[in-house]
Amino acid sequence: MEIAEFLLKLMTTVIMILGILGMVMQSISYNGNITIYDADRMTLNLGHAALSAPCLTEEINGETRRGVFEVSKLDATKNLCIDLDAVYSIKIVGGGRTWNFGDVTTMGETRTFPVSLKFSDDRIVIGEMVVRVQAMA
Repeated sequence: MEIAEFLLKLMTTVIMILGILGMVMQSISYNGNITIYDADRMTLNLGHAALSAPCLTEEINGETRRGVFEVSKLDATKNLCIDLDAVYSIKIVGGGRTWNFGDVTTMGETRTFPVSLKFSDDRIVIGEMVVRVQAMA
């Protein structure tokens, strides 16, 4: 074996070892970020629960009409029939009126849902429901 051939094999081996070490060092120093969207998920869940809450929505033949709120139920309801282990607020606006449930000073993730408001004279008005949930510490 000639010296040139030996040096060439030695250099190839060293480069391969350095490449493998570089890959190992790179994988050790890799940092992954995991973001948890608890407040966003809770806001979405609370909004969907409120859209179907029997204490707010219209019922026909025992079936809830999702997203159709009866104004008489909104006026009579002081507390929602929904339990949530977080600070939240729900604001329903439509027909020139506003209803608030929960802690109105809540800051956090916000979602807006379209709703219909049914008045006692069978008039239906389009409105919106703004749901806000504060992230838990």
